[in-house]
Amino acid sequence: MGDQWKKMRRIVTSEVLSPVMHQWLHEKRCEEADHLVRYVYNQSQNPNGLVNVRIAAQHYCGNVISKMMFGKRFFGTGMEDGGPGLEEEERVDGLFTILKYLHAFAIADYFPWLEVFDLDGNKRISKVL
Repeated sequence: MGDQWKKMRRIVTSEVLSPVMHQWLHEKRCEEADHLVRYVYNQSQNPNGLVNVRIAAQHYCGNVISKMMFGKRFFGTGMEDGGPGLEEEERVDGLFTILKYLHAFAIADYFPWLEVFDLDGNKRISKVL
């Protein structure tokens, strides 16, 4: 794992996390930030005036990633107020559910002989997902 890990780390450092790539992606992040501000403003103009910041931040992150990877912001149609549509909400919810279980603590990571018992239920949940 040593040599391969060093190669992967070098590629990530020089290609993905480089200042050139950061500058190239700046426009995409700014564009999505403008959409976020418009969405929050439109939500604040509603009669109840409540804005769920957690959902707004999740969709901002999901949209930035979608814009970088696929070149488009939404899958499906968005709402008139600039918010996500039903398909987009399902996609972002699924993405964060996968991330939640992907980075979950598992006792079997530290004691491999406990993997058979699936004490944390991670295997069962990953089969469902």
